[in-house]
Amino acid sequence: MYSPQSSTYEAFLDGHNLYRPVFLAKTNPVLDDMLRIHYFSKLNKGDRMFVVDLTSVSFFSPGDFREILNNNDQYYKIPFLYLVSSYTRNYVVDEALKRLRLNGHYTTGAWLIYVFEKV
Repeated sequence: MYSPQSSTYEAFLDGHNLYRPVFLAKTNPVLDDMLRIHYFSKLNKGDRMFVVDLTSVSFFSPGDFREILNNNDQYYKIPFLYLVSSYTRNYVVDEALKRLRLNGHYTTGAWLIYVFEKV
């Protein structure tokens, strides 16, 4: 853990503090636009989209992530990499589920690969 006297600790807190409102929001307009413009809008019927997840850094489910966000002690103890990775994976998979059909998911080592298809 970081020492409260170090500048690294200040950067650690800054990331947690800066992104907490983003994590708590029900939508993320920037991420929505990026997904829509660069991914979903480019898919034709029958095209597949893969979401590749490194589960060793994005292991919090949406429910677990919400609980962490609502618990200050827990939230500030978790490395920011795990938080942002879990948030991004959860958000992207959720948005893909709204627009595409999930054909399956496959695990290989620490990787989880989601396969979506535009129908």
